[in-house]
Amino acid sequence: MKIVNFAHFFQNKRSVLDLNAEPPTISNGYPKDGSIMLSISDEKGERKAFKLSIEETSRLMISLDNYLRNHENTISKLWETKK
Repeated sequence: MKIVNFAHFFQNKRSVLDLNAEPPTISNGYPKDGSIMLSISDEKGERKAFKLSIEETSRLMISLDNYLRNHENTISKLWETKK
């Protein structure tokens, strides 16, 4: 299942970031976690992929959320000093 697809251009070169998910399943009668596949490809079609467990994805999201909160706090302070 596709989660997100971002295409960006930098110095006339196109790169694509894809996030895809494998939903949880039943394996041998027991629930099995899904996973997240992160891939980056270039305009030539060369692709590198990284498979994340749900636990790793959770840690990534928490780390990104902490960074973004810190970033917003910092940028707000910088805007305040501009006034």
